[in-house]
Amino acid sequence: MKEKDNVSDGISGCAYKEAENEACYYEMLAENRVRCQLCFRECLIEEGSRGFCRTRENRSGKLICANYNRPAVINTDPVEKEPLYHFKPGSGMISVGCIGCNFHCSFCHNWHLSQKDPVRVQEVTRIRPGDLVEKVREEGLEIISFTYNEPIINYEYLIDTAGLAQKQNIKTIVHTNGAIKKPPLRQLLKYIDGLIVDFKGFSEKAYSDCARGKLRPVQETVRNVIEAEDEIWMEIIYLVIPEINDSLEEVKDMAAWLVENSGQEVPLHLNRAMPAYQQENLEPVSVDRLEKMRETVLDIGLNYVYIGNVSGHDANSTFCPGCDNLLISRRQHQIFEKRLADGNCSECGREIEGCW
Repeated sequence: MKEKDNVSDGISGCAYKEAENEACYYEMLAENRVRCQLCFRECLIEEGSRGFCRTRENRSGKLICANYNRPAVINTDPVEKEPLYHFKPGSGMISVGCIGCNFHCSFCHNWHLSQKDPVRVQEVTRIRPGDLVEKVREEGLEIISFTYNEPIINYEYLIDTAGLAQKQNIKTIVHTNGAIKKPPLRQLLKYIDGLIVDFKGFSEKAYSDCARGKLRPVQETVRNVIEAEDEIWMEIIYLVIPEINDSLEEVKDMAAWLVENSGQEVPLHLNRAMPAYQQENLEPVSVDRLEKMRETVLDIGLNYVYIGNVSGHDANSTFCPGCDNLLISRRQHQIFEKRLADGNCSECGREIEGCW
């Protein structure tokens, strides 16, 4: 199997059709076929064809990355936008997104990136990993985030950038659907600092109905991150979609599973799905229902539960699970006050888990 054995500066991996940047984590098979081993789909790709994500192409029996050096979006954002609430709060970051995804979510807010064909999209910024890291440094920032679309399908570009960023003491965070296989995940964890994992529900039916995906690989990723020796800060998102995954029972099952498998300290964001893409007529779940879900999850044992996509809600803020002291006052992506003392509650002294 082809594996990633070193970090590149991206000089040899130029823009698509300018040079061939070979993928990693795939098997070469008879008759010039290949099998991708990056995500749970394990796509069998015939010569001249691409996998489900449309970013990995079989050329003459070699798997090629279509998106290397080709981000479609580069923005400056607050880290809270991910959302990542226990990781360098108030910090700015460079957000990077490419084209394509290994899911097909009917409600995707970034469908104009995730559901496009990378070969046909011309509105991209050709920038090598080393130049991307230099851009972060020049802007006086300390974080780079791979987000918007699914970062793992651009694995080679992601890991080369993260490896170079690490050498410059720049932190890398990844916002993922979690459907990556264990070997590439293990290697990725050596180079990144933060991970946001999206749950599209907590049943195989929810994943099948709305994302053409599967739940089990996402659960395995969360377990693998917790079990890894690398110190990675992780937060979880549960996107609440009416009539698909908004039952209290499903949310209770998810919360109980998180407590058992990742502990009480992992932050959970109950994010309100908004109308988008093929669900543009969606009626968002009520704030009352989100609040009920939050109360239920807190009762099950998670210590940090947030409500997202409801601007100005008190559950945007961080409270001490010991004394209920307000620790970080937020309104959406903006921080108004921080009352942490070296990572501890300023009132009762309890340690507040995070990367502060």
